[in-house]
Amino acid sequence: MTPQASTEPETTECAEKARLLREYQIAVADFSRAVQLLLERSGVMRKTEYLQIRDYSEKARLLSETARKELDLHTADHGC
Repeated sequence: MTPQASTEPETTECAEKARLLREYQIAVADFSRAVQLLLERSGVMRKTEYLQIRDYSEKARLLSETARKELDLHTADHGC
């Protein structure tokens, strides 16, 4: 009996991809929490508080987009 070669690519863990994925997960969770806070506090907070949370959520959104782009670039360049 001859063993058959697998047609699936061999997978090895990429530490950099794992790090980038974790950064992306954290950034998305942070953005999600900020948006959730805006929803929960909508109509009951002062305008200054609203603006602070809104600005924070926008920064969190941008960070999550940057983290996703870095992950995508790494995946494309590294092939993992």
